[in-house]
Amino acid sequence: MATEEERLRKHNEDPDYIALSQLADSMHQRGSHQKAIDIYELQFKYLDETFEWDTCELYRKMGDCYYDMGDKDKARIYADKTLNYSTTNASIYQRLAELYYSFDQDKGIEMNERAFELDNNFSNYGGRNFLSIKTDAYTQRQVKEKLEEYASVWPPKFVANGTVYTHPKPKPEDKHKKLKIAYVSSDFYNHTMMSFIIPLISHHDTEKYEIILYSTVDRDFDDISRKIMRMGNRFVDCRHLNNFDFAKMIYEDNVDIVIDLGGFTHNRAFALLFKPAPIQAQYMGFLNTYGFKEFDYILCDEYTIPKERADEYTETPLYIEAGMDRFRFTREEDIVLPEIPPLPYDKNGYITFGSYNDLSKITTTTIRIWSKLLKKVPNSKMLIYRYGPQMTPDKIEQLKTRFESFGIDRDRLEFSQEIPDVHFKAYATCDFAVDPTPFGGLSITIEALHMGIPTLTMPGEGMQGRGTGRINRMLGIDEDFNGEGEEGFAEKGAAMAANIDKLRKYRFSLREQVQNSPLKQDLDGFARSVEAAYERAWEKYVDDAQKN
Repeated sequence: MATEEERLRKHNEDPDYIALSQLADSMHQRGSHQKAIDIYELQFKYLDETFEWDTCELYRKMGDCYYDMGDKDKARIYADKTLNYSTTNASIYQRLAELYYSFDQDKGIEMNERAFELDNNFSNYGGRNFLSIKTDAYTQRQVKEKLEEYASVWPPKFVANGTVYTHPKPKPEDKHKKLKIAYVSSDFYNHTMMSFIIPLISHHDTEKYEIILYSTVDRDFDDISRKIMRMGNRFVDCRHLNNFDFAKMIYEDNVDIVIDLGGFTHNRAFALLFKPAPIQAQYMGFLNTYGFKEFDYILCDEYTIPKERADEYTETPLYIEAGMDRFRFTREEDIVLPEIPPLPYDKNGYITFGSYNDLSKITTTTIRIWSKLLKKVPNSKMLIYRYGPQMTPDKIEQLKTRFESFGIDRDRLEFSQEIPDVHFKAYATCDFAVDPTPFGGLSITIEALHMGIPTLTMPGEGMQGRGTGRINRMLGIDEDFNGEGEEGFAEKGAAMAANIDKLRKYRFSLREQVQNSPLKQDLDGFARSVEAAYERAWEKYVDDAQKN
C-alpha cells in the first residue's frame, strides 16, 4: 500500500492546468478571491483520483480564499477536505484549529494537538493551552494537571537552547531596597487589556519604585501607546528581540519582579522560562495557571482564587487586598455613552436574555444552564449577539440544534451581528445578560453594566469563570446575579425576570453605581495595594534566602 508521501508525489504537469493555477493564484493575491475560486473549480476537470497532491492543493487554496473573504464556514469545509489526502501539514491543522475555535471546541483542541505534534512552536503550544481553559471538559484541577503535563515536555527542550539565569543571594538589608518592577505586554496599544492595566501603571509610586514597561507590541504604536509612554515609566520597545535576547535584557536590567500580562495570547511569556528575574508573576492576560514552575505568583484576590483552592494553580496566589480589578476605557475622555433606553420587556411583553461574549465560550454546559433558565421563564427569549465572522450560518444552525437537544424551540432564539452606529447600543437589546461557563465575561460584563445591563452568572471553579461574579460583588449586586450551581443560576434568573420593577431600577441606576464603585475609584489606593503585594513577595524572597 502506498504511503502518503508516495500518493502525493504525482503532480499534474499539463501546461493548461499550470497556466490556470498561475492565473488563479494571481487573482487570489490581488484580492479577487471569488474569481480565483471559480478558476480553481475549473481545474478539477483536469484531475482524476490519481492526482491527490493537486486535489489537496486546490482544496487548500479554495479554503484560503474563503478565509480571506471572511466565509469561515466554507473555509473550514475546504480545509477539512485536505485531510482526506494530507495528514502531515501542520499549517492546515493550525488553520483548522482557528476555524474550529468558535465552532466546535473539542475539534479545535484535537486540531491544535495535531498541529503541535507536527510543529512544536510557540503558537501551537499556546493555542492548546488557551483552548484548555475554554472547554468544559476539565475541572480546574485537571486544567492545572494538563498544563503542567504540557510544560514538562516541550518547554524544557526550548530552555535547553538558551541560558537559565541565576541571581545573587539577597542580603537582609535588601529587604528594604528600591524595587525594580517590570511589566511585559504585547498589548500596549488600544487593546481591551489596557483598560485594566493603565489604572495600575499610571498610579504607581515612581519615587518609591522603578517601573519598566517591556513592550512586545508587534504593530505600529497608536495614541494609547504614546499615552502610556508619557506616564513617567521607562518604556522599552522589545518587539524585535527573540525570546533569548529578551530574557537577557530583563536579566541585565537587574529587574527584581517581572509581571507577564499576556500569557498564551501572544506567547512572549516563554522568555521568562529562563528565569531572568528572581521573582516572576503573571496578571490578567491569561486568567488561569500557566503550568510553568518558573512563575512564582499569580496576582488575584481571595474571591477569584479562594485560599482553599490555591493548590489548583501552579503559581502561588499573590493576593491584592483591594481586589484585582480597576477599569478605565482606554479612551475614557472620548467615550460618550448613549442614553440608556427602556427595558425591551416594556415593548415586547416578554423577557429577553442576552449573550454578547465570544461564541467560543458557549459550551455544552453553558447551553444546558441557559436552557434551564429559559424553561423556568416560559415566554422568554434568548438573544445571542456577536459582530464579525464568528456568527456564521453554520454556527447559528449548530446553536439552534444544541438548544433543541435541551428542549428549547428554535423560535425562542434570536441572533444578531448588526453593528450599531455607537458600539454600546448593542447592549440595549436585552433585559439582562447571561454569562457563559467555564470561561465567563469580564470586559463585556463591564461594558454592559455601563448600559444598565447586569449579568447573571454561575461563578465557576477556575479563575476564568469568576470575573463576572467578582464584578457583581464589587457593585453589591451579587445577591441577585451570582447563582450557586446550575439550579441556583436558573432560580435567580427566574426571580429577576419576575421582578420587572427591580430590573427597571437596575437599568437606570447601574451606570452611576459603576462609576462610584471601587471598579473605577481610588486608583492610588489600588496601586498601593498591588505594591504591598509585591513587597510581601520580595520580603519572603529575602527571608527564604537567609534560610538557605
